[in-house]
Amino acid sequence: MDLCAAGGHRPSFCALADFAALLRAQARASRQRRLVVLAGGREWGRRAARALLGGAGLDEPLWITDLPPEGAVAGVVPPARRGRLLGSEAPLVVLDLWAGLDADALGVAAGIVPGGGILLLLTPPLESWEGWQDPLRRSFAPHPLPPERVAGRFAGRLARLLQGGAEGVAVIREGVAQLPTLSPATAPSSLPSRGREGRAVTVDQQRAVEAVLRAARGQRRRPALLIADRGRGKSAALGIAAAELLGEGEGPLVVTAPHREGVEALFRQAGRGEGSALRFLPPDQVCRTLPECRLLLVDEAAAIHPSLLEQMLEHYPRVALATTVHGYEGSGRGFELRFGELLERHTRGVRRVELAEPIRWATGDPVERFLDRALLLDAEPAPVGEVAAASLETVREISVDRDLLARNEPLLRQLFGLLVAAHYRTRPSDLRFLLDAAGLHLRLLMEGEWVVAVALVVEEGGLAPEVAEEIVAGVRRPQGHLLAETLASHLGMREGATLRSHRVVRIAVHPALRRRRLGRLLLGRVVETAREAGVDFVGASFGVSAPLLSFWLGAGFRPARLSIRRGASSGEHSLVMIHGLGNAGRILEEKAVERFRRHFPCQLGDPMREMDPLLAGRLLAACGGTHAMPPAEIIGELHRFAHQRVIPEEVMPALHWLAIHAPALQDFPPDDAALLVARQLQHRAWSGCARHAGLSGRREVVARLREIVRLAIEMGVAGTHLHR
Repeated sequence: MDLCAAGGHRPSFCALADFAALLRAQARASRQRRLVVLAGGREWGRRAARALLGGAGLDEPLWITDLPPEGAVAGVVPPARRGRLLGSEAPLVVLDLWAGLDADALGVAAGIVPGGGILLLLTPPLESWEGWQDPLRRSFAPHPLPPERVAGRFAGRLARLLQGGAEGVAVIREGVAQLPTLSPATAPSSLPSRGREGRAVTVDQQRAVEAVLRAARGQRRRPALLIADRGRGKSAALGIAAAELLGEGEGPLVVTAPHREGVEALFRQAGRGEGSALRFLPPDQVCRTLPECRLLLVDEAAAIHPSLLEQMLEHYPRVALATTVHGYEGSGRGFELRFGELLERHTRGVRRVELAEPIRWATGDPVERFLDRALLLDAEPAPVGEVAAASLETVREISVDRDLLARNEPLLRQLFGLLVAAHYRTRPSDLRFLLDAAGLHLRLLMEGEWVVAVALVVEEGGLAPEVAEEIVAGVRRPQGHLLAETLASHLGMREGATLRSHRVVRIAVHPALRRRRLGRLLLGRVVETAREAGVDFVGASFGVSAPLLSFWLGAGFRPARLSIRRGASSGEHSLVMIHGLGNAGRILEEKAVERFRRHFPCQLGDPMREMDPLLAGRLLAACGGTHAMPPAEIIGELHRFAHQRVIPEEVMPALHWLAIHAPALQDFPPDDAALLVARQLQHRAWSGCARHAGLSGRREVVARLREIVRLAIEMGVAGTHLHR
């Protein structure tokens, strides 16, 4: 085959090779990256890619594809395993979007290309994207909806941006002979200065290294906090500091981050692999085992659940944290607003360093600019000054048409920026879910033209009886029906799948407007809208914590199921709460809560033994008590223990009964309920109960239990004073 033949009205492969050589030279001269889009048939795109690779002088690119190129042995990663690429580097990456329009894969692929490199996208013709049935559409189609019914708003928006002629982005189309015009190469705006021990680091990175060293050597409880966009060298700064500390014998050091792959730069700069002096542990394992270390290094802190971060700050006096503001792992400026309260509670001040100058590519990198816009990596919520006066009286509620949202960039940026700022794990794929997911409804609270709160609600349930039976039998898990599957599969309640439900996927309030009851107002509107639509019940699933439990209880929701295992990312058990609307929904709610009331106390004895007893007590209270009178024997044993010198082991059934029912007493002290739960339901050792209650040992714990039993009797525990 003549590779230089044009083959009709299309660029010849020789011309593509020449184009690639010039593009690569410009990228290297400017120390910036370039983005090339090959838009056409799949086979044409693969052949054109090989011509470009040869012209760029890069014979071993990294392919991210489900269809490895002919002859490729290494350098091929399936899209599903893209996460393993975090922290790695490749001068040329080919991302095959024919495998699926994966926003997360696009974010990862761009991040591993250094300055002077090229990101190559293989795509269908841009004009066809909005109607293109890419393989990932099925993941946004709840059963029984066919993928063809899923909107292509995300793809259409991305195609429009690519067609807009962004600088540094070259679109090469099959059937169009003319190649894009390359703008003249520009010299890099700055070069990294030489840093400690000859390493090339910016002044910002040097300051970051020094802040980490002071956190390790200076005043305790003054952590270092490194804030930067992607590619600024914050992870490397942690590694450089680690190398100096270990070189001086100041170890051991523990590294934690959401993904092991994401800290490769840290270990490279530290100059060693994992060992006794420097080791990696996932965040939940750090909090569970609390390993000893001179300094805890926390990378991508914003992507770690706040409860785990709080445990780390409570336990470790010397901590260095780094987090991405804008980028694939970014969480926006909202992280500092969310995290500020924790820092105030657990530290004596923060050594904060912001790294502005990029290291892995030059300032003004066109790929960074394009992806920031395309994936909203730099989206932020409304400015605090514009929404500071927001209140229940001034905000208005609106429902958003997503066809219009996809073409309203200011509103889309605000909305997505709020989601990023309010939640610790928001990814580019969430943008596609926001725009494309079938059955999704968006409700906003607005202060003037500014978004102050958002609720994402999906339609679920309404499944056929035969499908519900298959879920109960454990042979089917229909996509897009989390509540239905949970209630039918785990609780055996078929009606949980056949009844219509709405699930609140996410509810977020502007970080500067917390505790103004805006979230409660918006959730109330969500419930009323569902009621008006004839929906049977509304529900949600989330990692349970005391504040979240209080929020949902205050809105009328009640616990239905708690996951047996903790989530690895959150360190918390997932709680499903529901709120019945119609008669059938209310009956389902009562059945689910009654089942929870029976099962939860038993689960506390083994699978949930490590749960915070204070939270466990609140969950027991959330179930409500029972109006049934306890057996006379139970009442007698409680009186004997309260007023006579009977040891607890002699009246264990009575104390067990009390631990289950006392938390539901109106105004029963939560700390007292927690001590009952810890000893009688979780079977914790006397020493552990003493530590939790701030007592000296068994004798004081027993004395306190007697006081608690006397209080419960006075409050009417043996009567009918238990509230629902």
